[in-house]
Amino acid sequence: MQQKVVICKNILWNPASRKAYENSFCSHCIKTWLGKKNICLFNCVFEERKPPAILMRFLSKLKFICRYKTIGCNEILLYDTLEKHERECEYQPVQCQGCKQNISKKNINEHKQQCEEIKIHCSECGTSYYRRDANNHDRFQCFKNSMKQKFDDALQYQRRMFQHALLQQQKTFDMKLQDMNKHLESNQKATNDVIQNLTVRISHLQGNKTRIFFVRNHTDSFTEA
Repeated sequence: MQQKVVICKNILWNPASRKAYENSFCSHCIKTWLGKKNICLFNCVFEERKPPAILMRFLSKLKFICRYKTIGCNEILLYDTLEKHERECEYQPVQCQGCKQNISKKNINEHKQQCEEIKIHCSECGTSYYRRDANNHDRFQCFKNSMKQKFDDALQYQRRMFQHALLQQQKTFDMKLQDMNKHLESNQKATNDVIQNLTVRISHLQGNKTRIFFVRNHTDSFTEA
C-alpha cells in the first residue's frame, strides 16, 4: 500500500487521489505541482476523488511524535490528531515582543513578566518605558507627568467644549440667516406684487385719460361747427 508521496517522499498528508487510478498525493503537494505543471505527473488530466477507505484506515492507525519533542513535548499522537495538537501545543515557540527570543507557548506569559525589553505603561502618568529603566521612573517624575497629563486632558476637554459651543452657535446663526433670507424673499415678492398692481392701475388710468381727452376734443369740434 502506498504510504509515501511520489512528489515530496513523505507520509501522505490530507491525501487526494486520482479518479482513474489509486495513486494518492498530499493535497498541498498535488495543488503545488498542478499550479506549476498544469498536468498530472503521470501525464494525464488530474481528476480528484476521495482517497480509498482502506488507505484512510491505515493512516489513522499510524502514530507520531510531536515536532516539538526536542523542546519538551512527549506526546505520542495518532494521524488524525497530530495537526490539531501541533497547532495548539504548549511547547511551540512564540516570539517575545520585547527581546525577540523564541519562548515556549506555556512559558511566554511568565517570561513577559520578567523580560527587561518589554515596555511598561504607567497608568498614573501615561508614559511608557522599558522594564530595565523602571528604577529611573521615580515618584516625583511620575507625579509631575501625571499632573501634566491631567492638565493636557483638561485643556483638550475645554477645547472640545469650546469647539462644540462654537459649532452650535454657527448652526443657530445659519438657521436665523436662512429665516431672514426667506422673510426678505417673501417681502420682496409682496413688494413686487404691489408694484405690478400699481403699474397695471397706472396703465389703466393713463388709458382712461387718453380716452377722455379724445372725447373732449371731439365734443369741442362739434360745438364749434
